[in-house]
Amino acid sequence: VSATQHAVTLEKQWPAAHATLGRALLNTGRLQDASESLEKALHLVVAGDSDNCCNELAREVREELHEVRNLLERHWQEHHDFMFPLRCGQMLRVRQSTDCSYCRLAGAEQGPGTAVWASGVVLAAHVVTCPAIPGPAGPLPQYEKRRRLDSGAASRSDSAWRGVRALELGAGTGIAGLVAAAAGAQVLLTDRE
Repeated sequence: VSATQHAVTLEKQWPAAHATLGRALLNTGRLQDASESLEKALHLVVAGDSDNCCNELAREVREELHEVRNLLERHWQEHHDFMFPLRCGQMLRVRQSTDCSYCRLAGAEQGPGTAVWASGVVLAAHVVTCPAIPGPAGPLPQYEKRRRLDSGAASRSDSAWRGVRALELGAGTGIAGLVAAAAGAQVLLTDRE
């Protein structure tokens, strides 16, 4: 890797050096870095001459880049994505930062707001399984219940949360607030920064 990095440093516009660096990074398991290096190589090839040699290199780099992107996406799905089932039958995916040597989604230096915490999962599960708590005005007035029945909203599983206003403090990845929003609530997610 260091030799190909040196070649890229010496000749920044050399597509073959970027492609070779991408391949070396892939062989060491650094998927995200490999993807970026191959993208740079492809950009340089496409922007450069269109002779047969460059066309062949462009074809090779496109194939390798496609493979690396698929590997990176599969890695994210297996090691960084948290999937949460919603009432409507869909899934909410939150991509979280965790310590990782294959990509740059490492959360240690980014703080606690980059991971899905068990407390957020518990609160999100509560939103999915329990009806909304009535606000200060009490339960829905009879005319509102009738309007929801007439509009078909009451038949949807998320109707209990529709129109509920929620504030999530210290949301981090915001899984509980995102689930509440998917259930129909008006949500404001906040965190430290």
